[in-house]
Amino acid sequence: MKKRTLLLIVLAAILSLSCIGFAACTQKTTYTVTYYDMDQKTVLKTEKVAEGEKAQEWTPEEKADADFLGWYATPDYVFEFDFDAAITQDTPVYSMWSTAEEDTRTWMIAGNFQGEDLKNNNWGEDGRLNADKYDFEPVEGEFNTFTLTVDLYEGDVFQFGVFRYDEKPGGVYERAWEHQKGFGLLEEPGDNFTDEGNYLASEVNKHDIGVAISGTYEFTMQTDVNNDNIGTITWERLSDAPELEALFTPTIYGTFNGYVMGANIAPEYVMEQTDTAGYEWSLTASMNQGDLMIVLPFNNYNAQVTGGTLTEGSDAVRNPVGYEIMFTETAKYEIQLSITAAGEDEYTYAVTVDNIGAYEAGAKEDKYTVTYRSAEEGTDYTIYLKNGARYPLFTDPVLAENETLMGWHFVGTGANGANEGIPEESTYAADGTVQDGEISYGVTKEGERDTRQFWIKGTGGTANGKPLSWNGGDENVYLEQTGDHEYTATLVLDGAQKEMQVCEDYLGEKTDTYLRNFSIVDYDKLEFIDPEGLSNIRFSQNGTYTLTLNSLTMKITVVKVA
Repeated sequence: MKKRTLLLIVLAAILSLSCIGFAACTQKTTYTVTYYDMDQKTVLKTEKVAEGEKAQEWTPEEKADADFLGWYATPDYVFEFDFDAAITQDTPVYSMWSTAEEDTRTWMIAGNFQGEDLKNNNWGEDGRLNADKYDFEPVEGEFNTFTLTVDLYEGDVFQFGVFRYDEKPGGVYERAWEHQKGFGLLEEPGDNFTDEGNYLASEVNKHDIGVAISGTYEFTMQTDVNNDNIGTITWERLSDAPELEALFTPTIYGTFNGYVMGANIAPEYVMEQTDTAGYEWSLTASMNQGDLMIVLPFNNYNAQVTGGTLTEGSDAVRNPVGYEIMFTETAKYEIQLSITAAGEDEYTYAVTVDNIGAYEAGAKEDKYTVTYRSAEEGTDYTIYLKNGARYPLFTDPVLAENETLMGWHFVGTGANGANEGIPEESTYAADGTVQDGEISYGVTKEGERDTRQFWIKGTGGTANGKPLSWNGGDENVYLEQTGDHEYTATLVLDGAQKEMQVCEDYLGEKTDTYLRNFSIVDYDKLEFIDPEGLSNIRFSQNGTYTLTLNSLTMKITVVKVA
């Protein structure tokens, strides 16, 4: 009898607990809302919110050196956080603060312009010598507020930036963006301005600004020393811009073109008018095999005369992998430009390129023999590397089926005679001492371990436990080499923007390999990959992924694991 009584008691307890369990099952799932301080790392507080409910809007404790400006959904402060939106997942919220530190930097407008005052700007290259033509002026009596009035024309493209001009060997300067502000900070762009994107930066605050309506504009910009995403850009169209005249000042630009002390086209690449009654210009210049060229009739990038304008019989051919005019032999050339009026403010262009003799080397040009296996096997050619110029386009060698080109290098120039990689995007610093140098290439093939390194730049989470960044440098996240030709990374993505590129280093130098969506196997069939993001690998879902690169096929496999 006692056993039966005890059994009834146990059953009653189980039924009681079951009722509690059923009640618990009806309770909503909760998520954590995390409120971050201005450093985007320190947690000010967390809040548990039931699924479908709203997060609490509150004002953090005041700071002696900063003013609270509001809450944002993304760390780049592009989107304000919507406290009326339902919470459906763990959610970060970022506080924006303005600081009291005075901004003493020189902000400039930089871009491609058609107007007479700005046309030589060339994305800030001219700012080192002529900063006063492009810089903002502080607004008297207003803190960290700057203004600039400029004439802009339909088709102009620009941003605002702070620049550094680094001197390289031989008196050549390279411009570097230290800070930039673009379309995302422009208030009420309306029909006057357009978002032109930026292939180097996915953040809308760094996108280029396009001009849709010409005019004389006054820009007023508010800045913060510690964060370029804080602040606004307002504008006012004061009047119509002065009538734009077709003042042709043709120049040529390409891999061969070094800047003179960091600004403007070198004088030897400015074309001379040969027919004063018509629109015809000419110049002679020595070019390397593989040099690329475009002709700029207005000495800026708004009008580019490219490979499609080459006349029949020219001694250069259109680059088969691009739109530039490519020189097919190291030689001296005569380049002729003919312009014909095709209507009001409309013109057609024709370019003729003639090989007129042997290459004429200038002062401090280094001479190299480029060795490779061509269709004729063993063909070599000579190039001359000029101070401040970029490398020409090297002819791809003919490789066996099981070989893949890794990259180009200087032969025997490094420590202890080691080969040294060629930084594809950098300029060359010549001193005239190399007159018997050699440039060759490296290959990888099955059965041999690949010697390259691959890394990811982007935004939206971590790769192999390290934060993704677009900045490069020491912040690059390298894939782990897990086989002779296998490189892997574990991605944990939880950001609002989840975009990235896979890049390559060869012999310690960055190459021009940037793998994007179309390098992913079946990228258009994966539900977590945005098939429209051809410029970058763009994920559409948060989660954990394994990314694997095969460096023989240069194909990427992506698998979602959580």
